[in-house]
Amino acid sequence: MTDKTRLGFSIVAAALATGALGDGLLRATPWGLNLFVWIAALAASAACVLVLNRVDLDVGSRWLVMPLLFFAAAVAWRDSPVLRALNLIGIVITLTMILMRSQAGKLPAAGVADYALGVLVSFYNALAGAGYLIGGEIE
Repeated sequence: MTDKTRLGFSIVAAALATGALGDGLLRATPWGLNLFVWIAALAASAACVLVLNRVDLDVGSRWLVMPLLFFAAAVAWRDSPVLRALNLIGIVITLTMILMRSQAGKLPAAGVADYALGVLVSFYNALAGAGYLIGGEIE
């Protein structure tokens, strides 16, 4: 089995595990501690995939997990709809920053339009990326 195929299988396994966990946790509303548990599991599964496949991340990418966990914990901290919406926006922007950093190798000086485009690219990758991963990366 090649390294590329092993990486693809580990990504699929992590995606299935976090997807099943998210299905169980995020059905209950309003989101609170369940969102934090799911985001922490998402970060842990991504870390496991990287460690098992010996993929090295730079320090900047690793530090972006801290604000991600903060925003997820802040959803459980207060019950205000405005704060919940702002924290969810913070989660989406942080995930977008992680994606942009992983594709570019560094975080570019980006404006609001770049982040909006990054969110759209993230959604596209989430929808079409599974087909490419299964069809193109796994031999």
